[in-house]
Amino acid sequence: MRKFNKNIAKEFKTSFGRFIAIMAIIALGVGFLIGVTQATPDMKNTMSTYLIDNKAYDIDVKGTFGLTQADIDAIRGLKDDAGNEIVESVTPVISTDAVVTAGEYESSASII
Repeated sequence: MRKFNKNIAKEFKTSFGRFIAIMAIIALGVGFLIGVTQATPDMKNTMSTYLIDNKAYDIDVKGTFGLTQADIDAIRGLKDDAGNEIVESVTPVISTDAVVTAGEYESSASII
């Protein structure tokens, strides 16, 4: 056991630079991991605040053949179990995707 301890001490003395380099790599990796895990809640809070401040929609309802006025009125009149209206606003939109030709160039576009 005594020879083993001497061998370990000798290895540390002869390869101290390698030991420091490995410790620096480990410290860098740990620091990067902590930074990434700490950024996630901050990003979620920032995005949530942005969406609330800009009044982004919560639900996007689409139909294969579109929605009728009766469908829009049914969505607008949704109520919870206590009878309170749960839909603040409804914004019906007509949209389609098309291939647009301008001169000799073609590109796809979303028409809203």
